[in-house]
Amino acid sequence: MNESPQQYYAEGIDYDGVETFTITMPGLYSLTCVLSLAAGNPPDNYFYIEINHTSPVAGASNLGTTGQIVLTRVGYFAAGTALRIVNGSNHTGTIANASGSTSSTGHLSLFRFADDGVSGAHLRKK
Repeated sequence: MNESPQQYYAEGIDYDGVETFTITMPGLYSLTCVLSLAAGNPPDNYFYIEINHTSPVAGASNLGTTGQIVLTRVGYFAAGTALRIVNGSNHTGTIANASGSTSSTGHLSLFRFADDGVSGAHLRKK
């Protein structure tokens, strides 16, 4: 996952730098992921959000070979919850920037919007 050009991390969410986000502060979270599929992909790409390395939730697919896939999940996550975006297709799915555009391969937004009365998440620049 390429984090450029800007990276912001919310307090209460750790990222392993590879594929897994771990919730460190319990609360209600919103997760949205947009992936831009490269031309030439096989049809029927399927991606999903995985919680704690088990069941897939909030899956999305497309019937074509290119375009965007949007994954969304809102819910309560306890401290220690692990979240990943997974390619559940039976084939490799390639994501790419749009022609003439940089940093358009994908977008991930994960933030806590409510908790147990403790102060909310604060953004800090990495």
